[in-house]
Amino acid sequence: MALSVGGLASGLDTTNIISKLIELERKPVNLLENKKTVLDTQFSSWQDINKKLYTLETAVNAINKKSEFIGVTSSFTNNNSLATQTVLTATASSSAASGTYTIKISLLAKAEKEVSQGFSSTSSTLGSGGGTLTITVGSKTTRIDVNSSNNTLEGIKTAINNSGAGVTASIINDGSSYRLSITGTATGADNKITIQDNITKGGIGGQIALFSWSESQSASNASIELDGISISKSSNVVTDVIDGVTLNLQAAGSGLITFASDTSKVKQNISNFVNAYNDILSFIKDQFTYDSNKKTTGGPLFGNNTLMSIQQKLRGIVSNAVPGLSGSYTYLSQIGIRTGEDGRLSVNDSELSDALRNNYSQVSKLFTEFGSSTDANVTYVTHSEKTKGGTYEVRISGGVVQLRKSGTSDWHDATGSGNYWTGGSGYDEEGLKVRLNSLSNGSYGSVTVSLGVAEQLTTDIKYLTDKSYKGLIFAEEEDIQKRTKDINAQIDGLNLRINKKEEGLKRKFTSLEVVMSKLQSQGSYLNQQLTNLNNVSAARRR
Repeated sequence: MALSVGGLASGLDTTNIISKLIELERKPVNLLENKKTVLDTQFSSWQDINKKLYTLETAVNAINKKSEFIGVTSSFTNNNSLATQTVLTATASSSAASGTYTIKISLLAKAEKEVSQGFSSTSSTLGSGGGTLTITVGSKTTRIDVNSSNNTLEGIKTAINNSGAGVTASIINDGSSYRLSITGTATGADNKITIQDNITKGGIGGQIALFSWSESQSASNASIELDGISISKSSNVVTDVIDGVTLNLQAAGSGLITFASDTSKVKQNISNFVNAYNDILSFIKDQFTYDSNKKTTGGPLFGNNTLMSIQQKLRGIVSNAVPGLSGSYTYLSQIGIRTGEDGRLSVNDSELSDALRNNYSQVSKLFTEFGSSTDANVTYVTHSEKTKGGTYEVRISGGVVQLRKSGTSDWHDATGSGNYWTGGSGYDEEGLKVRLNSLSNGSYGSVTVSLGVAEQLTTDIKYLTDKSYKGLIFAEEEDIQKRTKDINAQIDGLNLRINKKEEGLKRKFTSLEVVMSKLQSQGSYLNQQLTNLNNVSAARRR
């Protein structure tokens, strides 16, 4: 590497001169570095938007399906106000309907219990030889071999518990002896227990039963009376009496079960949605802010067309009527959720509470997906992300299932087989799946699909954030990464050229110093020779 001698010969500050020249050469690099910084900031902003959209997606996922939107609470009021024991607990799923039921529990379901006669020890050998213990629970029979490896009370207990016979065995100490207790694992009258053995007793010839059993508890069903209807169940966990409700019976008693819509949970979920929506709208607004006095913009995405498109899309979904929906409520504003001048949502709690109380089902449709049909032979099944909300007429012509959007003239062939058919690709009904009970030619009314606000946002956010869809945000981030890569390549090329130029300058200035040094040496020599000649001439004149 060429080195600068630092102007020792020339008196020039060569290091500073080279530095200034290279600084001029680096100006294009600095401009590129500044562009790269701007791109990095923009990329970071898009990532922030992604995070906020994910937060919004989480919020709307709690209210975009009817099963998730609807919450139901349950309570039980005991007829005996002085009772301390719990008669039952009730758990309601989203499919449970609001209402009240009177219930009386006369008997709980029980499992059978059998207890043997007493034995003096748990470890002493039982019987003089092997044999078989046969346990029948309902229609299932299990045979357990008894031999020298397990012919003690403890050994037989363990063998029973390891047999899968549908019972559990334990040993009871009654104070004077040890008894083998067998209890069924399933309740109900159908799970009666029968026990037989042919284990030889010690000292007595022949195959005489070793155990004698007494029933301490009979297998029995739970006896329930619901709204005056007598019901018998084999289990104390009852799932098929009230639709969408699980009853856990715990004691005999009576009272009133009440199921009510859980509006507090729904209101909280709606509040979470509004907060997440407002957060991203505020972020976008900050990006587009312009200070006319300071002549400064609010954010790195100021004026970005993609961000404007996202803003308009989000505002449109929450402000417009829900497509395909009719009835009392078709706008969020009708239930107290309104858009302000700044684009943010606000909630009028009183109006929302009234709407939930007066028409809970219609409110849920404002947020969720909903499908219905006008013909008993047609059932709405589901839709895809590409299905547009609206009403679609259904017919079968020439054995072909066809759909068209109401108000249009063109019929489109559906795809499928048997009873299930799906709207064709490229049309508004794409992905709409219906079930037809009849495949005869004719008109079959219409199917209506409404896509609530939360359902629309779920689909749109997925298209914006999911890389597999390569949507708007993905395209922006990909473009930034490509431009950043190009800038890095340009910077690397310029730096290589600048480094070479710097080395060249150092070589040139080093050469200059060498030449100047030689000239100075030659000058000194000539001066010395002239001085010597002057001295000789002076001597001769004397």
